[in-house]
Amino acid sequence: MGYDHYAAARALADRLAAEGQGAWAEKLVSVMEEGATGTEIFMGLRWRLQQLERRGDSLSDGAKERIGALLKELDAALR
Repeated sequence: MGYDHYAAARALADRLAAEGQGAWAEKLVSVMEEGATGTEIFMGLRWRLQQLERRGDSLSDGAKERIGALLKELDAALR
């Protein structure tokens, strides 16, 4: 079975919430709930993750790794 982008994004949101980054977790979940199409959701997730990555100085190494992996998969899917 292929990569489950939605499960990865939800797992990342859960991790962010557990690490005290609830606002970012809510932003990721919001993109998935409010998007009308898969492409729109993937593009929204990519945008939010890029923003989060730029401000990632307060993130755990595990969260940073998950962000990088999900961004890589989103980029590949959107090609």
